Formats: sequence, structure tokens, C-alpha cells
Amino acid sequence: MSESTSTLHADLRDRSLRGSGRRFYVYLSLLMWLLALVGFGPGYISALVDGTWARSLPIHVHAFVYVGWLALFTYQVSLPSAGQIATHKRLGKTLVVYAVLMVVVGLTVTFSRFAERVAADELVAAQHALIHPLSDMVIFPVLFGLAVYFRATPEVHKRLMVVATTFLLVAAVGRMSFLGNPPSTLVYDLVWLSPIWIAMARDAFVSRRVHPVYAISMVTLGLVPLRTAIVETPPFQHFTVWLATWVG
Repeated sequence: MSESTSTLHADLRDRSLRGSGRRFYVYLSLLMWLLALVGFGPGYISALVDGTWARSLPIHVHAFVYVGWLALFTYQVSLPSAGQIATHKRLGKTLVVYAVLMVVVGLTVTFSRFAERVAADELVAAQHALIHPLSDMVIFPVLFGLAVYFRATPEVHKRLMVVATTFLLVAAVGRMSFLGNPPSTLVYDLVWLSPIWIAMARDAFVSRRVHPVYAISMVTLGLVPLRTAIVETPPFQHFTVWLATWVG
């Protein structure tokens, strides 16, 4: 085989890998859709059937906003493979605004649910239920903020976007009762973090290494279940007692 032919084959292989890499993120977003629908779908349908939809309106608004994020994410990752890089960059600005909206809606629903439990004289239950969504609204902005910060470094940016969006699926997977009640940490993490596991496997296959973004993120997200220990700490107890007094 001549040197020119070998070079042509290598070039075609590189182009093929780049093209499949761009499509890969579209396929990965479809897996995220599946996890969201399996997690939230049954509860949404049952609310429609038993007539409790109106009473749970804030929850449905919250779910709708998060599904909107998935829609934007899927569209966003489809643009580079279609050669629409300029549109991809413009939409990124919209995602920043939308991320702020998500945090505002998330905090509104979180504190509303907390107030409902306090009004029902269930302070302890309210404290334990608060830590998950409240910490979610801290962790997600950090992950997304890092993705925005590294937007000029595509290989880092796109992986941080995968991590940030996967993190949002924590609530959906938490509603999958068929995983166990409660599910084992191993099973939960395998399902919840499956988009990242798959992305890591692809990195290992294509690049012969796992990108540091995924490695660091998996270690960090692996510590998320430990947040329940924060509930019993004096600062959190003082904060929630103050918050209960304020919302009451």
C-alpha cells in the first residue's frame, strides 16, 4: 500500500470517528430521555388517571421545565453533526438563561414542598426531604457553570454537559421503584450514571483512555449519596428550623 493511500485511509477513518462521535451524543441524549420517561412517566400518568394532577401542578411544571432542558440538550448536541456550529453557539446562550430558570423553578418547588410538610407538623420529614433537591440546585449550577467556562475547549465542554444533564436524572431514577426500596447504591449508580458509564466506555474504545472529566465526575457524583449525613449536622438543623419558622 502506497503512502498516499495509507494517508487517505487514515484521514477517512478520522473523519468517520469524528462523525460518529458527534452522533454519539445524540444517541446518548435519547438514553437520557428513556431514563426520564421511565422515572417520571408512571407518576404523571397516575396523577392524570386519579384526578390529582391539579393538586400536583407545581410538580408537573417542574417536570415540564426539566423535560424542556432535555429537549434543548438533544437539539444542541445534534447541531454539530449537522454542521451548524454557529447555531450551536447561539443556542448555548439560551441554555444559560434556561439553566437559571430551572434553578429558580427547582428552588420554588423545593421550598413549597418543605412548607407543606412543616404545615403538616412533619419537620423531621421536611428536613430529610429538603437535602436532596436543595443540594441538587447547588451541584447542577456548578457542573453547568464549568461547562460554560470551558466552552472554548470542546472536548471538555461536551463532556461536562453530559455530566450536568446526567446529574439531573437523579430524581427520575429515584422514582424507579422497581430498582428496590431503597435500591442498592450499586444498582442506583449503574442506572443513574449509565450515560456517563457508556460515554467512558466509548472514550476507552476510541481514545484508549478515559477523559479526566468523566473520571473526576464519577468520583464526585459517587459521593452524592453521602449528602444525607448533612441532615444531622448542627448547621443544617439550625438552617431548617429557621426556614420552618420563616415559611410558617
